[in-house]
Amino acid sequence: MNQSGRKSGKETTKMKNSCDISWFIERDIDIWLSEELRVNPAFARWFAARAGLPEQALFPATRTQPSVVDETGETDVEAIFGSQGNATFALLVENKITAGFQRDQIARYIRRGEIGVERGKWTEFAVTVFAPRQYATTGLPENVRAISFEDAAEFLRTKGGDLRTVYRADFLERAARGKIFAVEDYDPFRIEWWNAVDDMVRREFGDFFLIARRDFPKSTYINPKCPGMPSYLRVDLKGHLGHVDLSFRNVPLDALASAVADTEGPEFKLIENSKSSAVRIAGLQPFLVGDGLGIIESRVRSAYEAAFKLLGFWKANRDIFDRLASEANRVLAPGASQ
Repeated sequence: MNQSGRKSGKETTKMKNSCDISWFIERDIDIWLSEELRVNPAFARWFAARAGLPEQALFPATRTQPSVVDETGETDVEAIFGSQGNATFALLVENKITAGFQRDQIARYIRRGEIGVERGKWTEFAVTVFAPRQYATTGLPENVRAISFEDAAEFLRTKGGDLRTVYRADFLERAARGKIFAVEDYDPFRIEWWNAVDDMVRREFGDFFLIARRDFPKSTYINPKCPGMPSYLRVDLKGHLGHVDLSFRNVPLDALASAVADTEGPEFKLIENSKSSAVRIAGLQPFLVGDGLGIIESRVRSAYEAAFKLLGFWKANRDIFDRLASEANRVLAPGASQ
């Protein structure tokens, strides 16, 4: 303690200051890495060198962005670095905790980098996988490198003992252990069941659905999401009832019926649900968490397939649905003419 009666910085870091987050999803790592590459020059230089970026890159990154989606799929973290000359370098990072690689996932990252060069977005690029040391990264292409959470945490610890740095290092080390759950909060079987569902969705549908699990519910009422979904749209996958709805908020049933009259899409029926109307795929086999792991590859997959078809139908006719929702909101707006 110093003369002012306050604890010194050295003493502060000895206090209980480790990260106490109980479990992690990949989105947490996306945000962690985006920030560190943008504001920490020493870490950005170390990370970029391990990833294989050219030495002439300047640090920190001039821009970082998580979850960048284009026609080839999703990049977990896209970081852009300048140089003394006119060159611009891109680092494309796939973050992993426990989920396996999707089919051709790394090949799509490489193609994404090549497209960026072709379109003049950057001069050169590198692709890297950021994952726990125990994660299986064998078999990566020769020009794709893996960087471990543990190595990154160790580097941070060598650069200072301030409270923030210690916390950031602890964050990674804790994430490297995998998901740490409070047993009193969740039934271990529910955790296993929902993790298996998420793995199936990633394997079968690639980057189509956004997965950011923060709960392991008892019910099978699911709201799948895909990149770019507007606020007027919601998917209600009701596993226990055996149907999936593509719901349009505040859109009257007759307006929806008129809008889809001349469209082509999956077999569906139209329903009215409170203040929404919806396109429904029905007749699916119902399922519950208690039905076990065996139904994930059949009943649960079929339900997600229905959600995939409905969202594909929306994407193919988005201009129609955007106008429909805009008109519905205009009518509901205060002062709108009746």
